[in-house]
Amino acid sequence: MIQKKKKTAAKKPSPKTPVRQPLVLMVPEGEATSSITSQPCTILFDGRTGNLAQSLGLAEAMGWKNPEIWNLQPRWLRKWRTFVPVRWQYSNWPDARVGVVIGTGWDGSRILARLKKERPQLFTIQLMRPAAWTRPADYDVVSFPQHDVGGVWKPGPNVIVTAGATNRVTPAMLAREADRWSGRLKGCREPRLAVMIGGSTKRSTMTEKQVKHLLDSTLHWAANNGGSLLVSTSRRTGEELTRFARERLENQPRDAKAVPFHFWSPDDPHHRDNPYFAYLAVAEAVVATADSVSMVSEGASAGKPVYLTAMGSDLKETKFNKRFFALMQKLGYAAKWEGKLTLRKQRQPLNDTASVAGFVQAVWNRTRG
Repeated sequence: MIQKKKKTAAKKPSPKTPVRQPLVLMVPEGEATSSITSQPCTILFDGRTGNLAQSLGLAEAMGWKNPEIWNLQPRWLRKWRTFVPVRWQYSNWPDARVGVVIGTGWDGSRILARLKKERPQLFTIQLMRPAAWTRPADYDVVSFPQHDVGGVWKPGPNVIVTAGATNRVTPAMLAREADRWSGRLKGCREPRLAVMIGGSTKRSTMTEKQVKHLLDSTLHWAANNGGSLLVSTSRRTGEELTRFARERLENQPRDAKAVPFHFWSPDDPHHRDNPYFAYLAVAEAVVATADSVSMVSEGASAGKPVYLTAMGSDLKETKFNKRFFALMQKLGYAAKWEGKLTLRKQRQPLNDTASVAGFVQAVWNRTRG
């Protein structure tokens, strides 16, 4: 008598933490990826350029070349808007009736939740942790970094957790920007160090002392290594700190030891063309102030070691900072800036944007396909 082989039950995979390594694109091989991009795409812009960059990064990764950008016009300051129904708070309520709507941050989350209730046919994507009173079911897809995990906001059928923020950095963009800026940056010799200066937040205040320490330490590194600096400020840096940074660089001793540099500020009317992505493309490493998840995520997505500064007494550490930067350090993307390069270059750049794009497509195929 022939004995039948007993079937052995497949072992269930052991549970994993939300983020242990760079995420990869999750669109199944051979699965159509163009269906969602046949729909119109609208981005809700709350006036924060960092939030807009996250939304644009996802839209571009999905395949939308020219998404509509809806500039929100709130009637009151944010602290008063919490007491007024969402529908009354904006003088230009979004008119999207079909397609995909992407929102980033607190404002975007509140509007998206209301839009989804009013117009269920919309496919809504929320980036960053939504307002506290909302739930995952209020959106089609929610994506936010691991340091914001808590309460109902955990990985689920329509919730993806990443290491950092979505962004516009891609190999093609970096190559294009490096080529476009090659002539204007030729005076900055290698090795080049990109220095990204953010600014004060609601949690902390950036001071002149912090900017001085950052510039003095990076100038010292460049002088000792025969290199140069690529320095960028942001709108949050403010006029006074921007002027201080520029003067600190320009007032170096005019001798053979002076460090070549390129300086860009968003407020300079003579330099509107932004070299930010070119800096990321050609720099050996990035030194960034520890007030922006986006700057760190963009540096890591460019495959560059990221060093963090302004984490001392003048720019207070918060639970938010500690969770995010501890994760980036654990993954090998970031370290504290102590005047020298200590990190190895990652074989695989941070890939959160592609991961979120794949997740969005999978949810679309499952619910709308």
